[in-house]
Amino acid sequence: MVIRLEHNFGKDGAIRRIKDQISRLLKQSFPGVTINDPQYGWAGSTLNFSFKAKKGLFSQTIRGTVEVLDKVIVITSDLPSMVKTFVGEDKVESVIKAEFQKIFA
Repeated sequence: MVIRLEHNFGKDGAIRRIKDQISRLLKQSFPGVTINDPQYGWAGSTLNFSFKAKKGLFSQTIRGTVEVLDKVIVITSDLPSMVKTFVGEDKVESVIKAEFQKIFA
């Protein structure tokens, strides 16, 4: 899954906004899904992240990157097939977009 989001904050401003909010994002729960064991780190202007998403009895590790460019943020993640089946890629994408729109409002 690749999500491209435009922004008007410049690379440094966008990184600052993401840094201010990433721990909150990776600790919250979403409808029917609990986030556990969040981990993240920066390599230049790229955020590497992972967490376990739990829904009912099932838990899957999700890994990805958030690449911050001057006017675009590119979020990349290979969703496990179980996540695609039980949650749906479109639902994951809509939640990610909504959360990042809050950061860049």
